[in-house]
Amino acid sequence: MRAHTCGAPGVLSAFHGLASGGTHADWTLEAVNHEGWRVNVDEGEGRRGWVLLRQSLHDPLLVLNVESELPGGAEASARRVAAFLRSAPMAALPLDMGALAALA
Repeated sequence: MRAHTCGAPGVLSAFHGLASGGTHADWTLEAVNHEGWRVNVDEGEGRRGWVLLRQSLHDPLLVLNVESELPGGAEASARRVAAFLRSAPMAALPLDMGALAALA
């Protein structure tokens, strides 16, 4: 996802609020991560996934990495992030959603 440099810190801060605010009971913000904000996803029955949103070091990009142990789990987590980015006030930022735009 492409974000203008001025918008990236705001997006990351808001994502931290989403991840730590209890909106998604199955999300737990990892206490220490030096790359960005990493969220551990409880997928049930001992399975775990994760979401990492970070700013690129060299380009005006926010990078989203998602992994899951469930078929369709990564897509479900990416959908949550896409919905967050489409909501106010994120929707007002000049974000190029790229592949996330295709997620409903």
